[in-house]
Amino acid sequence: MKKTTGIFKLAYAGAIATILFCITGQPAMAQERMGIMPTSDKEREISSWFTYELNPGETIEDTFEIYNGADYAQNIIICPSTATTTSEGAFALLGCGISEGGIQEWITINDSTAMTVDAGEKVKGSFTLTVPENASPGDYAGGFLIGPGTDEKNTEEDVSSGGASVKSVINIGVRMYITVKGDVIMDFSWTGYEHSVNDNGQHYLTYTLENDGNVTVASNATVTLESIFSSETIETSLNATPGNSSIEPTILLWEEAPPIIGYFKATTQIEYEKSLLLSQLSGDDQEGSEKETLEKTITFIIIPVKELLVSFILFLIVFAILYGRERKKETLVKNCKRVIVSRDESVLELAKTNNVDWKLLAKINKIKAPYEIPKGTTVLIPPSKK
Repeated sequence: MKKTTGIFKLAYAGAIATILFCITGQPAMAQERMGIMPTSDKEREISSWFTYELNPGETIEDTFEIYNGADYAQNIIICPSTATTTSEGAFALLGCGISEGGIQEWITINDSTAMTVDAGEKVKGSFTLTVPENASPGDYAGGFLIGPGTDEKNTEEDVSSGGASVKSVINIGVRMYITVKGDVIMDFSWTGYEHSVNDNGQHYLTYTLENDGNVTVASNATVTLESIFSSETIETSLNATPGNSSIEPTILLWEEAPPIIGYFKATTQIEYEKSLLLSQLSGDDQEGSEKETLEKTITFIIIPVKELLVSFILFLIVFAILYGRERKKETLVKNCKRVIVSRDESVLELAKTNNVDWKLLAKINKIKAPYEIPKGTTVLIPPSKK
């Protein structure tokens, strides 16, 4: 696969702190304090996202609105940001000031990027978006981020901390998707399939999905998990895979405690197609997009290693004890002298005569109560007491 572009290499460098919370059709908010969303009457797939279908070299202007839902004024900054994907395919913005190419370099905010928004106030702004002449056809993602400005305004009284002034950390954003018109290139592959167990004993399937095309790919997985005694099916939607990127989504196999032991076969079918939300290239009928299917199978064995190890150790201990006893008995018998009793005699009398412990004498010769020895019996006599 081709190396992913620089913007996808910083998936965890600065993106996790600015993961978007605007999945639903509501304004992007942070702790119900600050929000940002589109304000123009342009038709959009989702009203709270900026979505465009543009030609290379095309320029447009659009507007946004920032809302302060807190009961105090706040200083903020707003900036465009390129999007990336986490290893599992989650959407994230790289952050302000991180220049890794992408659509953040296509956007110019027409007004000041730093502002004070009073409590309950709505502030409108505008921006210019210019697609480079040499932009390749395909899907591009990014958005706007609102970050904290100066500390003088971004504070509030926290009663729980004794009335000390506490900074309100603001880091929210809104998504932007741009489809640059052109020929569709679908080049999607499934290159990795692994079973793993975490420290908590949970079993996962991990997939490596690579997209060398120029359109975002949506995929779904159907897992058939079979063992000797059972079979079950797991269906789930995998995260979208943007063009020129790869993701590694995971699927949890058992919500509750997994089987203790067994041999399992996991067959996964991945059904994929162009993402209907993002891939709106000119002349392409999205509704007629055909789904394709990939299938792989892996097998794995669940062995209770810890339990088996404990059992093995206990077995060794018991074996050592029994073996030691047997060796001790063999040594004792080897040192015994053989005597044929000339008359009926009791174990107690014979033990006293030979100066040995009567219980040991009875045990070695397997004599039980009433501990009588008939005449002519061969008896093993252990070494006498010192």
